[in-house]
This record gives sequence, C-alpha cells and structure tokens, in this order.
Amino acid sequence: VNRDITLFMSIRKVALTYLMFYLGLIGLFPMKEAVFDIPMPSAIVDQFSDVLSRGQKVLAHIAHFLMMNRLLFWHLQRRGIKVVVFVLNNEKNFAVADRYNVDGIMTDFPSRLAKYHSDNRECSGSKVGESSQILGKEDE
Repeated sequence: VNRDITLFMSIRKVALTYLMFYLGLIGLFPMKEAVFDIPMPSAIVDQFSDVLSRGQKVLAHIAHFLMMNRLLFWHLQRRGIKVVVFVLNNEKNFAVADRYNVDGIMTDFPSRLAKYHSDNRECSGSKVGESSQILGKEDE
C-alpha cells in the first residue's frame, strides 16, 4: 500500500458516513480515507434550475439540508479528513460553502474562486483560501 496516495471516499462510503452520522454512530465508524468529497445540492439547483421540475428542486433542497451539515463536517475535520464540495462556479455558491467551513471547493473557474476569496478574505470562514493549490479548468 502506497501511503503517499490520498484516498477519497467512494459514493458507498459517503452514504455509509451519512447513515452512521444520523444514527449517532459516526465515532465508531472506521475511516481510512483522507477526503470526504460531495456535491453541494443547492449548486446543482442553481446550475440546472431551468430544466428541473418543482419536485426535483424541493428534493435537492432537502438533500442540501441533510448533506451540508456543519456538525458532520466538524467531526470529519477533527478526524483529519478534508471536506471538499463540488462543482461550485459562482460567488453565491462560494459564499454558501464558506459558511460551512469546508476545506476545499472544486470549480471549473478557479480564477472566480480566487477573486471571491481575495474580495472576502476578512469574512471568510472557509480554509479554501489558505491553500495555494486551486484545482479546476481556467476561465476561457
């Protein structure tokens, strides 16, 4: 086993993590992964609002409420697991992610994210701006 390779949680492991969290058993759940990466449901609604039905939008907002949980993120971070959300491409979504104190944001527009963090450095709760590494494809 190469310990230099960063392990991301699989979809199955993410689902199990949420299940254990909501059952109150998260502290007993073993985790060897270093990154908990999830989509931010409200960003999906923003990106596809013109094609989603009202029911799909309601489901996405319920998913956002269940998935974007500060206590879960705090617990994972205390265990040394980075919390990363994807794919956020506008300032509104960057601000939402900032409020959850995530460790990373995946974006298609890293220059927008860098500008957001430089403009909002004093009020940012997120650790994203601390890293010099921003992953994503650049604005064209």
